[in-house]
Amino acid sequence: MTKTSAGGTHETYKNGAQVDKGRDGKPTHFSDPKNGIEAKKFDANGKPTQLTHSVPGSRTSIQRVGNSRRIETTRTVHGGVEHVVGYGHGGGYVQRPIPGRAGYVQRTVVYGGRSYGVVYHSYYYGHVMIYSPVPAIVFAPAYYGWLLNPWAQPIVYGPYWGWAGQPWYGYYGPVFAPYPRYYSADQWLTDYLIAQNLQQAYDDQVAAGETPSGPPPPITDEEKALIAQDVHAELARQQQQAAQPQPPPGNDTGAVGDNNAPPPAAASNEIPEALQDHIFTVYSAPLQVQMATGNTCNLMAGDMLFRTGNAANSDDTVDVEVKSGHGDAGHADLCAPEVHAKVQLADLQEMYNHKRELLAEGEQKQSDLVGKKHGLPKAPKPNATQVAQNQIDPDTQAAVDALKKQLQEADDTENQVSQITTTSGS
Repeated sequence: MTKTSAGGTHETYKNGAQVDKGRDGKPTHFSDPKNGIEAKKFDANGKPTQLTHSVPGSRTSIQRVGNSRRIETTRTVHGGVEHVVGYGHGGGYVQRPIPGRAGYVQRTVVYGGRSYGVVYHSYYYGHVMIYSPVPAIVFAPAYYGWLLNPWAQPIVYGPYWGWAGQPWYGYYGPVFAPYPRYYSADQWLTDYLIAQNLQQAYDDQVAAGETPSGPPPPITDEEKALIAQDVHAELARQQQQAAQPQPPPGNDTGAVGDNNAPPPAAASNEIPEALQDHIFTVYSAPLQVQMATGNTCNLMAGDMLFRTGNAANSDDTVDVEVKSGHGDAGHADLCAPEVHAKVQLADLQEMYNHKRELLAEGEQKQSDLVGKKHGLPKAPKPNATQVAQNQIDPDTQAAVDALKKQLQEADDTENQVSQITTTSGS
């Protein structure tokens, strides 16, 4: 049945699905209460770009921009909540509660054909569930001194990065200028972090079958200095964590839940790292945010944000400025440089978490290069010690299977909506 008005049409189908269309005949809203599906936004071809699929005990949200898609499924499981987040081309993570360790969760991260396990401490900050990484490896105190203090002599390392000839570097070369000399370990880690983020952003676009859009504006000296400042501050936090006694595996120090659950009587006073760092790089994209104008735009992998808000807003967002974005006159749906926007605190914390994981990789590579030819200056022995309760083996096959299943279900849901919204009502 179709009802027509000056503003468009409202179509109802035999299965109960309903579609609103504008005067141009293109869908503006879709709902299928029987199957728990709702789509709120569509592209120029009438395909859904923002939809949710809810069934008892599970909810999936899908955000799409072109061929880039972010899928998040929240499911109630024994002991708490399971999160399956898919992004890029088959990449993502599966997060589950750790039996016997309330307040801690484990993730299996799948990215770029590899996987690894991470443990997070979970706590409420206001009404927001924050996941903060806990140290899996700690170094000797003297080695942290080497990480945090200037070296006696600077080194030239550029020729040994191995970036020359790699497609991502050819594309992002105008954006990223490595330090000509490294005066400290945190400078080396800063370039490592930037390079890894840019390479992942490039690989994501290629894997999605997209031709990378024009590169964002170059990273300025001021922005790079802020990244280096954040890296230094992160190393100092790690030094502090390493000096603190680690809680036993069964210690109950928090609450497991998700952002939709009510907070416990007393939320943590711990300040999320997202409200301490300054520069953030988007990796789990696309991510829709609200601009200061009230409109929305989409952040893409590799976009860089500068935190301008010192605290969370009443709607649990944080004010940011887009420093490097893919938006331009030809991509009005993407966030452009200098745009001011609000990002959910939980999303900003996830950007920090990804940075922390990349830095952990960089620190391991760095410790392997100490004192070697074409390596880094001599240093006190790292004496890396594994923190047993914070070590977790990745459940790789289960995570890969969960992400594949999620992708298939997302395809099926999108196709189900498209088949109805691109036909006439009945």
